[in-house]
Amino acid sequence: MTAAAFGALVADIAAPLGIGRVRLEDGTNVAGFICEAIEVEGATDITGFDGWRAYRQSLSERMSGRPWPEKR
Repeated sequence: MTAAAFGALVADIAAPLGIGRVRLEDGTNVAGFICEAIEVEGATDITGFDGWRAYRQSLSERMSGRPWPEKR
């Protein structure tokens, strides 16, 4: 990705999101999306869903009466 393309991407990221360093499960640090800590107060922890798409799918399943996955 060119510097100009990266700049355009970052310019389109809405608050409270941003780009920052993220520590992965194996301990490595990579560039990734971050969220301002103050904005997650009271938010739903979706870690147990193994990703955003699975969480979104669970919302429709929840509406149909299926149980949510167990928390890890």
